[in-house]
Amino acid sequence: MVLNGIDIASWQAGINVGANGVAADFVIVKATGGTGYVNPDCNRAVQQALASGKKVGVYHYAHEQGFQGSAQQEADFFLKNVQGYIGKAILILDWESDNKGDVAWAKAWLDYVYAKTGIRPLFYTYTGVLNSYNFSSIANANYGLWIANYGTDAAINGFKQPSGPVSPYWTSTAMYQYSSNTFLSGWSGRLDANVG
Repeated sequence: MVLNGIDIASWQAGINVGANGVAADFVIVKATGGTGYVNPDCNRAVQQALASGKKVGVYHYAHEQGFQGSAQQEADFFLKNVQGYIGKAILILDWESDNKGDVAWAKAWLDYVYAKTGIRPLFYTYTGVLNSYNFSSIANANYGLWIANYGTDAAINGFKQPSGPVSPYWTSTAMYQYSSNTFLSGWSGRLDANVG
């Protein structure tokens, strides 16, 4: 079965992701960025989604502008802020900031979070980054891939269920973010749409 999901950040503060809200099978919520940013709406959204029985993930935006730190500093900051979700939510590294080419940094973050939690985080990035650097060390360490690839990113209404793109280094894709311009009942703005 293919699951439909959305990912949200503070831009979507207040969105209803509960049972009577936006109809998605899973909700991925930005939790932290760098060493100092915490999404002020994260806990509300996560708790609402969990209470409705939806699958949940939380992500860390690496090297958030103004809060850049080492891989371990940022992993510690993330873990401190999501400790109540460990075992209840997928953990994810969002890899698209100013250190995109520092694959060793990403691998160190993933390894550190895995060592501390026993949970293998997912690795999120977009096709342009994946095609520009060698991420084989992350793929070979069995960290799942969540890939963004929008094509023309034309506005769409409702979820679709496209197949993920072929990506280097990974033999399969855990989640595919195929649009950042999706409109769903229950929210007036555009949303990122995913299949997993």
